[in-house]
Amino acid sequence: MMVIMVIMIIFTIIIITITITIIVIIIIIINIIIIIIMIIIMIIMVIIITRTTMKHAAKKFEAIEKTFASMAH
Repeated sequence: MMVIMVIMIIFTIIIITITITIIVIIIIIINIIIIIIMIIIMIIMVIIITRTTMKHAAKKFEAIEKTFASMAH
């Protein structure tokens, strides 16, 4: 009877540790996915911001070129 009890206790401890490790691994994976999504969003934001600023800069550059051209003539 004692042997069966000890085996049951050891079995439950093993099952509990396995479930805890699985839960921890799942949480870590979810955190990694969230971090990757955040990085992708940041990269997209930076690309959008640089594109819009580049468009504005190109317009300003064209205006400066036009003024220089008019000044040269």
